[in-house]
Formats: sequence, C-alpha cells, structure tokens
Amino acid sequence: MADKPFNFDKFETEFQQKKLLRQFAELLGTARMPAVANQPIFDQAEGSPLHGLMQRLRVGQPERPADFDFELPEVITIAAAAEMCLNREEAGVRRPVQLPAMLVTAASRIYFNTAMGNPPVYEEISRPEASDLRSEVAVCHFLDGTKTVVDWGISLPNLKTLAQNRKYTERMTRACLHRLVSRYAPNQSYLISDLNANQTANYLLRTENNKDKSAYRRKELFNLA
Repeated sequence: MADKPFNFDKFETEFQQKKLLRQFAELLGTARMPAVANQPIFDQAEGSPLHGLMQRLRVGQPERPADFDFELPEVITIAAAAEMCLNREEAGVRRPVQLPAMLVTAASRIYFNTAMGNPPVYEEISRPEASDLRSEVAVCHFLDGTKTVVDWGISLPNLKTLAQNRKYTERMTRACLHRLVSRYAPNQSYLISDLNANQTANYLLRTENNKDKSAYRRKELFNLA
C-alpha cells in the first residue's frame, strides 16, 4: 500500500495550536495574586497539573548549556620550532641547529624533532596552511537546503574535532570562526571582532538558543512538496 501523503495543512495547524498553548501556559505561570507580592495564582510545584503541562510543552527558560571549549592542546608552531633551534644548548653551551634539518614530512604533515639531535623525538607542528576554508565549510551543518544558515549546535563540535586533528592554534581557530561568521552571518561580524575562539563559539550558541529551528524545518517540508 502506498504511503499516506504528508498533510501540510494539518502539520501547520498543529504547530500553531501548540505554539498558542505554550504561550497560554507561560501566561498562567506568570500570573500573580494581587494581594500577595510575587505569589503565583497557580501551583507550579512538581506534580501539579500546570507543571506537567509546562514539561510537556517545554515551557520556560531552557537549561543553560555548559560553556563550549575547543580544548586545544599546546602545539608547536613554525616560529616556535625555529626559536628552539636557534637557542639549542648542549652541555650548557649554545649550539644552534638548522631548522630544515629538524623537519620531516609524512602524509602531507610536517614533524619537528623536538630533541634536536639523536635519538629523534618527532612531534607534528602547527602550520597556518592547515586552516582550509573548504574543509571547515564541509564539516558545517546547515538548517536550510541552500546552505546559508549554519546550525552551530552541530557544527561547532565538528569544527572542534577538525581543529584538534589539524593542530590549530587558538589564533587559527578564532580566524576560522570569524571567516564562517563573515560568510554566513555578516551582520554579526562586528559583535565578535574582539572575542577569542571559545568566546565566539559560546556567543554563537547563545544566538542559536534564540533561533526557532522549527521554522526552517517547516519551510523545508513545504519546499519538498
């Protein structure tokens, strides 16, 4: 038997009814007794009918999510590696070495001999070239089919994994977010101009909490029709 066609009119009606019911429940929750300061008219304690209704409709302020942290490990940059080579000491005597001699390339990644001698101890270094806009956009998730509205709640964890795998510095991560905001939310660029990577991520998540994602979902459903 063929699948029953999606009823867009019913979907829209139910959505609007739920929205109105949520607003009504919020109104009941804010109602106060005239004669008693800040005394609610309706019981909102756990187990009360109004509390149950609010829980089902998810009325009220959403629980504040934990602060987002890119958790970037300490990485060695090209500049830091060059300085280490220049200031290398051996038996208390300054014995510089040439940076190119301490570098090896494997699978398009560059590793630095942190021992600056034998036996070598290699560690991947951070390079600005590893920050690639195409790869950053590829791990982003979008709310719309035209890919113009970023879903930061899903995209930021993906960007965090990318930044850790590619040895991003804090500065590279900040530049990555600023590029994405300039491209997909240019009206907010000036608001994050002075923020670091973690501050920018948390700002974007706060704006996400105020965004009605269901509107985008409904629009996509109507477009599919």
